[in-house]
Amino acid sequence: MRYALQGLRAGEVDDSLSKNHIQPIHQNYRPNTAVKQENVLGSPNLVPQTNTPAVTQLMGARVKTERKASQMGTNLDKTLGYSDFTTSSLTPTVTTQMNLPSPQPTVNERSDSFFQTPQCFQQTTSKSRRALDFSTWEQQNVLGSPNLVPQTNTPDGTQLMGARVKTERKASQMGTNLDKTLGYPNFTTGTQERMKADLQQEIDVRQDRMVEVRSSERACRNCLDAEWLQINDVFSSVMKLVRDACQKALQPLEDRRREVEREAESLVQNLQREIATLEQAIGELNNNSGFQVSSLTSLETNIDTSLSFGTLRAATSTMMSEIQQELEKLTLVELRRIPTFAVDVKLDPATAHRSLLLSPDGKKVQSGNNTEVANTAERFDMFGCVLGLNSLISGRAYWEVEVANKSGWDLGVTRRSANRTGKLVLNPDNGYWVAVHYEDKKYAAMTAPPVRICLKEKPKKVGVFVDYEEGLVSFYDVTTQSHVYSFTECSFADEIRPYFSPHHQNEKNQNPLVICAA
Repeated sequence: MRYALQGLRAGEVDDSLSKNHIQPIHQNYRPNTAVKQENVLGSPNLVPQTNTPAVTQLMGARVKTERKASQMGTNLDKTLGYSDFTTSSLTPTVTTQMNLPSPQPTVNERSDSFFQTPQCFQQTTSKSRRALDFSTWEQQNVLGSPNLVPQTNTPDGTQLMGARVKTERKASQMGTNLDKTLGYPNFTTGTQERMKADLQQEIDVRQDRMVEVRSSERACRNCLDAEWLQINDVFSSVMKLVRDACQKALQPLEDRRREVEREAESLVQNLQREIATLEQAIGELNNNSGFQVSSLTSLETNIDTSLSFGTLRAATSTMMSEIQQELEKLTLVELRRIPTFAVDVKLDPATAHRSLLLSPDGKKVQSGNNTEVANTAERFDMFGCVLGLNSLISGRAYWEVEVANKSGWDLGVTRRSANRTGKLVLNPDNGYWVAVHYEDKKYAAMTAPPVRICLKEKPKKVGVFVDYEEGLVSFYDVTTQSHVYSFTECSFADEIRPYFSPHHQNEKNQNPLVICAA
């Protein structure tokens, strides 16, 4: 202000400010509130989506509240005596403040007066860029001056100030609700930190899952590789046995072929010598008509072409025995696989013979008298047998039965529709695929006719595995990890159920059959 008023007296300040010096600057001034509205609400990149009725209502209420707050702020400024820096009010305000007594000193003599230029304008040197920053002036000289602190002790000022604060708070709250409705995030420092922590936690969880997946993949691959090597070794040994047996079966033929070749070569050489002798005799006769030809030995040209070989049964039998021993090594692989298909088998009391006693949990069966039950079509009426409650119409199943200290038992599966009354003939044609232990040391597979099974040890626990689609029923000695017998190419053609018989023979066979967990 000092450079604008230099050389003028106090009485000349009013006209100079109003006519020449302040007017151009004031015409370019725009309130801060309008600029803020233009940058925020008028930006094409920040236009909120107001397609929903709720959003439209919130925005309308927010605009009305902000306008009301602005109007109340204007009224409060007037009440408190704040200067309204508009074109119409600027000159009177300055004139009032500069109404000085006579004699009027020059402005230069009052360097510390009200019109002293603020510190921020002292660096301006170009007259073309001299301008008054009214916002800065207001902050530094009106609001910041201790002599111009607004008086809010009046009732009207206090009331307007409180109403303005409440209205601005309400507008701020409505803006927050509108931002939530429009989906604008509240990017406070605490919220950002929580979001970062949550996102990092999600990253950590996924990284842990990646480690688990890789670990599971390695473990599975190691199991597959180990099983692949074991199976490959077995079949490599089987192929070696086959090659050896083949070589052994072909060796007599090879020997005989060489013998025949030697005999034929010997005969051919003898014949060639005799031919040469005869040709020589012909030449002598041509030269000497009285030449006497000596008699030749009898001609023998017969070759023994008989194939006096024995049968191949011995070689093939030995080969099959050795192959079977090698294939038994695959039992370990099978016994590692089949427990995956274990089922919880329980006995069906509605099918049990009256001479059998079942445990309450349906896991044990032994000989006894149960006269309280009635004979039905589902119940075995002659043989002491019982079926399981479980049924199989597809897939695979496996269960184990304790058979220790027993001199006889039956285990297997049967068709649901198989005959259960009268004398039973246990074989696949009648719907029974059963392995039998009898007379304490004998075992047989109930085929047609039955096949004797030779076991090195008496089983204590027998595992039964069924593959419905493959048509397979296999029995295993779980204790010795060995294969007992398998029915193959079974035609079930119906629902099948587990089959049990504890063999009520004598007091030595009183121990129960116990279905145990696989």
